[in-house]
Amino acid sequence: MKPENKILIKEGVEITYTTGEVATIFKKTRQWVLWSLKEGRFLDKNGDVLQPEMVFDKYVWTAADIKDAAISCYNRRTMDITELKRIIRKVIKDTGEINERY
Repeated sequence: MKPENKILIKEGVEITYTTGEVATIFKKTRQWVLWSLKEGRFLDKNGDVLQPEMVFDKYVWTAADIKDAAISCYNRRTMDITELKRIIRKVIKDTGEINERY
């Protein structure tokens, strides 16, 4: 985990991502991410269409949003298990979810 993320998390700040950062994590284009959102291709745990929060006409993605989108892609078979694991590891590393080990 980056030192600055460690401090932010300690202070209670939620780590968020831009659409461009999500595209980089998924190794796709920003347009692909936006298209997938518009087409309702990302689903959350309950099977509802994923809708990241909008702030000033820009999406703000949380770690949970990214995990849900990745799992949704895996379930639709547009991503293999290796890619899913890579994305989940990245989110864990950024947020320090598991004992700050990753």
